[in-house]
Amino acid sequence: MIHIILVLTGYLNIILAAAYTLTCFQLFRELPPKRSKKLFRRQERLLLYFHFFCNLDLVLEQKDIRLIYFYGAQLLFLLLVFIFYRRIYPHTSRLLTNNMMFFMVVGLVMQTRLSYEAYALKQFITVAVCFSAAMLLPFLMKRIHLWQRLTWFYGITGFLLLSTVMVMGVNLNGASNWIRIAGVSIQPSEFAKILFVLFVGCRLAQSLELKDLMVTTVLAAAYVLVLVWEKDLGGALIFFIVYIVMLYVATGRLTLFISGVLAGSGAAVVAYQLFDHVQTRVNAWRDPWALIDGGGYQICQSLFALGTGSWFGIGLGQGAPDSVPIVYSDFIFSALAEEFGTIFVLCLILVFVSCFIVFLDASMRSRNSMYKLIALGFGVCFIFQVFLNIGGAVKFIPLTGVTLPLISYGRSSVASVLLIFGITQGLVMLGRSDEETEHEENERATNKKNRIYG
Repeated sequence: MIHIILVLTGYLNIILAAAYTLTCFQLFRELPPKRSKKLFRRQERLLLYFHFFCNLDLVLEQKDIRLIYFYGAQLLFLLLVFIFYRRIYPHTSRLLTNNMMFFMVVGLVMQTRLSYEAYALKQFITVAVCFSAAMLLPFLMKRIHLWQRLTWFYGITGFLLLSTVMVMGVNLNGASNWIRIAGVSIQPSEFAKILFVLFVGCRLAQSLELKDLMVTTVLAAAYVLVLVWEKDLGGALIFFIVYIVMLYVATGRLTLFISGVLAGSGAAVVAYQLFDHVQTRVNAWRDPWALIDGGGYQICQSLFALGTGSWFGIGLGQGAPDSVPIVYSDFIFSALAEEFGTIFVLCLILVFVSCFIVFLDASMRSRNSMYKLIALGFGVCFIFQVFLNIGGAVKFIPLTGVTLPLISYGRSSVASVLLIFGITQGLVMLGRSDEETEHEENERATNKKNRIYG
């Protein structure tokens, strides 16, 4: 009987995920307010159903009474967010909020399936605390107007934060980009990238003179060089891509973009020649089967998991995700594909894309050039991180060691993504406030013109 329930709920979860994904893209059309609200409520119901059936499977599979209480705590958190967040901030993006909850639910389900004590409980505490902090950001952005004056504070603080690993860094999973404080491992680059985007956005909005661009580029290059020294290939790529995209959008000069890409390609070749770990990852990507007993083992196991899951997955709790090293972080996508199936992970990718569209929409709606660039930078940072994680798991690109936002286990990663979402919600709110102000000004101008000309 339990096996039948697990099979049925497995198919049902795929249907719920597909329906949720469809509503994400329906909401991008011009819809009446009542229709939009109806779709948002449908999204929330679909997510709650998905959350319930996944946790039902986990309880039946693991037979652990603690999971029932854990589900209750998660459900309370979801309901509080759905009920109060839109009331506190009615002019933020409800789609971005719902997608954020979707990623959290998927992440907590998979972390619970892997280990309730080692991953899921710690992840949930991090989510609850950091989301509470991130909730304050839209309010602060609405009330405080000195953010653009802190340009150099962002740039210098971010660089110093990134450089702390040179003094107190520890090596984890082959990279020296961690520090340990009071027994807790923290990845400074996750928070430095937020300050980096804020710095670049402020600088490019203030001046596009050649000498100013050179100063900004030098500091951006310093960030990347520190990450290369730390052997954080994925972090270096994210910082680099974010900078050249923001630079191209701000200046409109294609030559700068092409020059940046060529310089980055040259730096990648040099890094391959200088660093053994880069050679290992590239060789494992080129032919993992030849190195299955060494550097190619992770990729081979990931590909086995992807192939095992097929279209509909083998069921939550029925796979063998522990056979993939670091499955809780770098290879969480492989575990999802194995147990939920290819259809589900394709829906997940589309939801990520819908988030990126919201970032771009926030950028386009803003009348302030600094806010426009910051929203763009966060969007590129978010979607490129998704690309690096999934691309590495499916052997599309060499492994880079980055997490899948809000789904992989990692307190620093979860905290930074929630802060990015909180800042972006503030930018959405400011953009909509600007639109309302512009609309009111146009109405006043029209009324004045009507009075003058009768």
